[in-house]
Amino acid sequence: MLNGFIDKICEVKRLDKESTLIYIYRYFSLIICNIFYLISDLGKSFKIKLFVVASMTLASIIMNNLFAKNRDSQGMMKVLTSLDILGNILILIPTGGLNSPYIWYSFNTVLITSSFLNICYTTFIITSYIILSSEIYSYITFEKFSSMLDILKKNHNFILAYLLITGAGYELFTLLKQLNVERENLLVMNKELNAANSKIKESIDHMLALYKTVNYLNHQSNIKSISKVIIEYSQKIIKSENVFLFLIMDNNSQFFDFSGNEEWKDEILKYIQNNLLIKDNTKKVSSFNLQGKKFICSIINTSQNQFGFLGFQVDSIENNKEYRQNLLQGNFLSELCTLVLEKMNLEKINNHLIISEEKNRIANDIHDGVCQKLFSISCSVQTLKKKLSPGNEGLREDIDIIKELLSTSIKELRETIYGLSWNKFAEDVFMVDLKEYINNVSRICNIDIQFITRGNDEFLDVNSKIAIYRIITETVSNAMRHGKANKVIIELEMLKKITYLTIKDDGEGFQVQSTLDASRKGLGLNNVFQMVNSLNGSVNIESQEKGTTIKVIIPRVLNFAS
Repeated sequence: MLNGFIDKICEVKRLDKESTLIYIYRYFSLIICNIFYLISDLGKSFKIKLFVVASMTLASIIMNNLFAKNRDSQGMMKVLTSLDILGNILILIPTGGLNSPYIWYSFNTVLITSSFLNICYTTFIITSYIILSSEIYSYITFEKFSSMLDILKKNHNFILAYLLITGAGYELFTLLKQLNVERENLLVMNKELNAANSKIKESIDHMLALYKTVNYLNHQSNIKSISKVIIEYSQKIIKSENVFLFLIMDNNSQFFDFSGNEEWKDEILKYIQNNLLIKDNTKKVSSFNLQGKKFICSIINTSQNQFGFLGFQVDSIENNKEYRQNLLQGNFLSELCTLVLEKMNLEKINNHLIISEEKNRIANDIHDGVCQKLFSISCSVQTLKKKLSPGNEGLREDIDIIKELLSTSIKELRETIYGLSWNKFAEDVFMVDLKEYINNVSRICNIDIQFITRGNDEFLDVNSKIAIYRIITETVSNAMRHGKANKVIIELEMLKKITYLTIKDDGEGFQVQSTLDASRKGLGLNNVFQMVNSLNGSVNIESQEKGTTIKVIIPRVLNFAS
């Protein structure tokens, strides 16, 4: 009930709780002092007492409101406390001096000075009040001033009690102020904790959305389905109205997908084609404005020469917290898109190599099995023909027909084998894909790439071929993007028991040891180490100010068939 009353006064008077307590205490102490003054026997008539009570009540109302209105002004508070203490001294004259009940009413002034002013001013007010009230009362009553020593001797118990109570009150309000400050700090901390809790919940929602995104993307196998998932979850995570994905594929074809207000679709595509594609896109993030709307583009750049942007509209002010968070989210999603595209490309190469190897195996099985059996049958037919007597011309003709059919079947079967097997047909899918990649990179990026091979790629299994292909694409991409190389030399030597791969470039070098000692080697370099380690191989990197050399050794794992 008391808290409700205090809150109501806080609301009406627009005071904090500390000021409200002082405000209420003034009226409470006035009522108590008035009651004790009315019932006291100080030799005054009841009418005079009523006049004093009325005057004190009116003065109390006026001073209380003045204090409430000017509590933020140090100068006005000093003036008002001086007037207040002067009024308290004067009221003691007709009401009994130090014996007056109103002497305790002065405690209100002490509370105000201790709450809004410093300790020095509070001490000055208390000392002035005791000395002046005692001297003025002594002069009016006895027509002479008393010495401080006489005042202390006569009223030492009262003065001691007054000082102790005032000191206790001061300490109480000082503690109350500290508690109020701590309360405000706790409120601020609570607000920050609530904000942090909201951020944590939002981050959990983001992580769940990203988990779903990665999960869905792992099951996509074409660019349209990947784009649909990327854009859908980008809108959920970034909470942007318009999101788009633009890609230039390895065959120079363009892909563009958009979700949002369709009126922006053609405008954004036109702006990208006319402006962003002709700029230096070494930056991770680009931005542009269209018709008063701001768009952010995060760069996508794969090792397969697929280049593009994941973009979205932002409504936040540049460089504020929300804007920076959108940048981080956009960069993360573009990197995720890059990884998914890399995965799709590698799966394509992987499937290509596996199918090629399987065709070669089937061709070898047919050649070693069915073809040999057909050839044996053909030889047996020829032997049977020689054993026939001269008079069996009809049977001889039938045998010739069978022999001709067998020869035709063997010929057609061999043609089928040559069509299946790169080994028999002298065309290796692995080498074709590698040369095609190198030619495309050299042509599109205007970089000189020399590809030197020695040995026989029959010594490489499928896993080794996939690893070598990925290592070459990764290192060539790093040499162009990070090293800014103009020339790359790739040497691949495939021997019966071991394979050597060396990639040299003339680009900018890097600190090898510090990079390797870092907790994260970088996605590309880390991939190279992981792939080589999975094949029980080794990697050696040499880098100077000009040029980097990566040497990879992959042993051949012999099986029983070898």
